[in-house]
Amino acid sequence: MSEATLRFLVEAATADLALALAKRRKISETDALDIVYHSDFYKRLSNPQSGLCTESTASLVHLFMQELGK
Repeated sequence: MSEATLRFLVEAATADLALALAKRRKISETDALDIVYHSDFYKRLSNPQSGLCTESTASLVHLFMQELGK
């Protein structure tokens, strides 16, 4: 996978995660992005060897929320 493709997939997933988190926790999208970017989940998502960036949005949201304890 090219670096550009990885960046695109990670950023698209990050946006989806932040929107889901903002909606569930009733927080701003900016605060949600901050939570996502500073999470261990984001580190794994950004690692192409984890395979997370190719998972569906629903799967990523589920896994992320589980990690956050929601």
